[in-house]
Amino acid sequence: MRFTRCSTVAALFAAFVTTGLWIGTASAQFSLPGGLDPKRAALGAAAKQLAPYITEQAPIRLDPVELYPTLDALPGAPFAPAPSAQNAVTASIIQQLKGSNTGTVSLVPGDYAIAVRQFCMSHSRPARSPLAFVLGPMRGKRAPAIIAMNSRASSTPYQFSPIQQTSWTIQGGLGFTDFSSTARAVVGTLIPDYKGLLGTSTLDDIQGKWSSLSSSLGGPSLDSILGQLGGAGQLVVQLRDVRGQIIGQANDFNAMSRAFAPIQAADVSTLDSPWSVISPTLWMRLVTRGHYGDIGTVQIRNAGTGPVTVPLISSIGYGRCTPQLTTQGSAYACTQPLSFEVLPSSTGMYVRT
Repeated sequence: MRFTRCSTVAALFAAFVTTGLWIGTASAQFSLPGGLDPKRAALGAAAKQLAPYITEQAPIRLDPVELYPTLDALPGAPFAPAPSAQNAVTASIIQQLKGSNTGTVSLVPGDYAIAVRQFCMSHSRPARSPLAFVLGPMRGKRAPAIIAMNSRASSTPYQFSPIQQTSWTIQGGLGFTDFSSTARAVVGTLIPDYKGLLGTSTLDDIQGKWSSLSSSLGGPSLDSILGQLGGAGQLVVQLRDVRGQIIGQANDFNAMSRAFAPIQAADVSTLDSPWSVISPTLWMRLVTRGHYGDIGTVQIRNAGTGPVTVPLISSIGYGRCTPQLTTQGSAYACTQPLSFEVLPSSTGMYVRT
């Protein structure tokens, strides 16, 4: 019966559009079986099409539905990277990442401890430490730009704050003309090949899609249907708020940091970072005593018989907020997710064992 009614709505709406009978008073002149308002039904159908589009346009997706499988203990011998090879390994990794679009590196069998600087991947979660982290792939419409930026930053003199500010701007979905001079310079230096991806704002793309979907309905505003869109509607509201804050605080990185990731103490610091199973013979984990701006370590073991591709910079760390490891986003919302860049030196590195 539900199928029949939906089919009736679609058929009648198509008839109105193709015959030119759709006018502003259509709902007063005509009603569908069961008392459905045809214009309201058509508006609902258009909104239903918009919701998944908004989700697809999310600059960064922080729903951890694709976490790598985990193990509490590393199989085999105790983890033991060779200190004497550390400098050569780091230099090789940085060279591989110098022009990378993928954030992956090739590593021969062995144990590795790679020093990384950490970046905040949220506008609305506090920076708590110390915490354990679980890994998953970085996802979202603009994830490729951040992966490339973090990869290539390792071989440049860029310090933390310009990279973090640019990351927040990219995550916020701003169009390139709204980037601060600092963020535009970082993009121009590190990822000029991603200017096309960053050219238009996410909000403008969403508005354009809605204008296309709703043009035959008299062009109702996007605001009028946000409440029907659930999480997708909330994302639009958040993107608007973030855009205003980024533009308003473009020249004050400290204020931006306080707004997006205020530093707080952690209350689950006894949890350990599990090993992520990248493949049957490849394991990786992020260990850190700090938060964004601090230095951590990505530990890697390749137990295979030859070189493997490691998703080093294309991975993101989610704070382990509860003992249970699930794919529910609320289980990781206690703190900011972290991305990272490789550092040429391990000076000051904190390793949680």
